[in-house]
Amino acid sequence: MKSQIELNKSLNYFTFCKEIGYGLPILTNSGTIIKEILRNFIRTEEFKRGYHHVETPVLGLKNLYETSQHATKYANDMFPSFASEGEEYVMRSVTCPNHYMMFKSELRSYTELPLRYTEMSTLVRRDMTGELTGIFRANSFTLNDAHIFCSRENVKEEYASIIDFIKYVVAVLGLSDSISYRLSLGDENFNNQKFIVKPELWREAEGYITDIMNQSGVEFFSARNKACHYGPKLDVLMKRYSGKPEIIITVQLDFILPELFDVYFANKKQEKERPVVIHRALPFSMERTIGFLMEHYQGDLPFWLTPEQVIIIPFSEDSLIISRAEAINALFLNNGIRSSVNHSTEKYNKKVKKAIQQKVGYIVLIGNDELTSDSITMRNRLGEKQSMNISIAIDTLKKQNFAIA
Repeated sequence: MKSQIELNKSLNYFTFCKEIGYGLPILTNSGTIIKEILRNFIRTEEFKRGYHHVETPVLGLKNLYETSQHATKYANDMFPSFASEGEEYVMRSVTCPNHYMMFKSELRSYTELPLRYTEMSTLVRRDMTGELTGIFRANSFTLNDAHIFCSRENVKEEYASIIDFIKYVVAVLGLSDSISYRLSLGDENFNNQKFIVKPELWREAEGYITDIMNQSGVEFFSARNKACHYGPKLDVLMKRYSGKPEIIITVQLDFILPELFDVYFANKKQEKERPVVIHRALPFSMERTIGFLMEHYQGDLPFWLTPEQVIIIPFSEDSLIISRAEAINALFLNNGIRSSVNHSTEKYNKKVKKAIQQKVGYIVLIGNDELTSDSITMRNRLGEKQSMNISIAIDTLKKQNFAIA
């Protein structure tokens, strides 16, 4: 088994540049394609489930993060604040303060709940050089960050629906047999200063989440002192190539920050009531998910996730063969198949070898025989070659693409 860093040497999904900064990944065209496919897949599913997609600033006033206690509990994980016109600003390491302010910007009614905000947010966190690991752990990443504002009446149902959402996503990604569920709880006595010390709210939150997990039908294990600073959470773990488990999805139950941010809604009696907030990162980060997929499939991604699904290799530089290759490429592209023609001056065999190393879905070979035929020869990742009609080939590949609709 190879790591995402080793696999990337041939796949070339990401790179780093010391002139830009340590731990700041740059996604190549291929890496960006995978990220966009995942983004579109998740967003489409969120639309079906009633989420509101929003965008908020990448920096904000420091006192907002002091209210949430991120600036105190995780000060070492944030880049230093900076002053502008007499105000102290920070680069955001989380999105929740912004979403709390969105909720607070209007008078809210129980009829609006659950209110589901979600954002593909660029976050910045500070890790030391020795802690950085390719795109698994980086100082800049994209988190699919959702905050669902619920009442106590509907929080259990909402949390259960998120678990169903998780099951669906990991099944589509082909990861169902590779994950485990951990119920991450706080300090047993609720007085550890690593957490916000509000024992009554911790007991209530842990009671809720324990009931939810016991009724979920999901096999899970519990661990103390693994919660986030404001509440217990469900962590979905996946083992890396080395066997070490890492978080791929997390869902946190928050009874505390609604009090700190002083948010409320009007309940059925038209009385003020604190919401309960579910913080949902599905996936935890887009870049880490790409790393997980690289290691899980060892580069042989499912066809629908493969950045370059088809590469067409002309047998020679003859103008007729090149024109035929371009025409076939246009047919693939017009049918939603990611395809390209290798126009490099490298030798034919070297082009084929390079395509194999890059884990291209299919290699289409174009020579003199294809000039007068409606058939093409396709080579899959196993090295198997098959000659078929172009229209049949296109239909075959379209069926392998996951339908995001």
